[in-house]
Amino acid sequence: MDIEILINFGIIIIGIFNIFKLNPKKIFEINVVPISKPFYLLVLPLSSLFLVPNGIFVIIITCLIFTLIEKYNLTKYEKFTLIKIWNIVKLFTVVWLLLFVVSFVSQGILGKLPEQKIVIDLRQNGINAHLFELIFWSVIISPLIEEIFFRKLIYSTLKFYFAPLISTLISSTLFSLVHNNLSSFPLLLVLGIILCLSFEKTNSIIYPIIIHSMFNIIMLIFILLN
Repeated sequence: MDIEILINFGIIIIGIFNIFKLNPKKIFEINVVPISKPFYLLVLPLSSLFLVPNGIFVIIITCLIFTLIEKYNLTKYEKFTLIKIWNIVKLFTVVWLLLFVVSFVSQGILGKLPEQKIVIDLRQNGINAHLFELIFWSVIISPLIEEIFFRKLIYSTLKFYFAPLISTLISSTLFSLVHNNLSSFPLLLVLGIILCLSFEKTNSIIYPIIIHSMFNIIMLIFILLN
C-alpha cells in the first residue's frame, strides 16, 4: 500500500509541474481527417460486440480489415526519438493527475462499488500463468485494438457527421460502456476524452495507444500491490 501511495504521489507531483507547461491553444487543435466511407457506418453496431462473449475477436477482425483498407494511412510514420518518448511520459503524468482527481470525486459521489471479477481474481491468485496472459492482453493487445477501434475508426467516422466535441463525447461514452463497470465509468469516460484529444493533437494513433498502455500498466501494478 505504501508503494502505491508513493507511485501515485510521485506521478501527481510531476503532473502538476507539467500541466503549467501545456499550451492551451495547441491542446484543442483539430488535425484528424473525418472518415466518410460507407463501410465505417458499421462501427457503431459493431461496438456492442464488446459486450458479447468472444465478440472481441470480431472486433479484432474488423480492425484488421480496416487496417488493410487504409493500408499505410493508418497513421503517419513516427520516428520516435528520446525527446518524443520523454514528451509522452510527461503528457502521461498530466493525464494521471486528471484521472486521479476524477477518481477521487467519483468515489465521493458513488461511494465504493464492487470490484470487477478480474481484479478480485488477480489479488487472490497473484503471479501465475494467467497473469502473464493478462499482461499481454492489457498492455499490448487491448490498447492497440481499442485505440484503432474507438479513436481511429469510431471517432474519425463520427467526425464526418458531428462536431469534434460531440464525436469525442459519443466515442468516449461507448468506450466507457463496453468495459461494463459502473465504478470505473467516470474514469474511463475522461480517459477516452483525453485519448481523443491526444489523437487530434498529434494526428497519430500511436500516441493514444502508448498512453492507454501506460495507464493499464500502472493499474496492474496497483492491483498486484494491494
